[in-house]
Amino acid sequence: MPDVNEYLPRETKEWCREQLGRLGYNPAQANAEDYFPTGARRHCRVYLAMREAVKHHIESGREPELRECERQVGNWMWNEQPDLDAIGEMDLQYVEEEMM
Repeated sequence: MPDVNEYLPRETKEWCREQLGRLGYNPAQANAEDYFPTGARRHCRVYLAMREAVKHHIESGREPELRECERQVGNWMWNEQPDLDAIGEMDLQYVEEEMM
């Protein structure tokens, strides 16, 4: 039986861990109080870098195929269609606040 809490397949998680390592980021040691000398929050910068890496990887068509797990039967909290425009707007707002 599949893990009902799993949201990323093994190959996608491994790819993400590899990219985080390339960025010098250890998620096990992440916290919201981790700042760069400029005052910007480290996890925000890493998120934006990862988002770009994912985008370029998907556009390249290279393996592994980055994807989410199939929705599990009975998982009533699964968001079928995230509002990507709203996510992008929140990202931009957050970055602008970080830069202030």
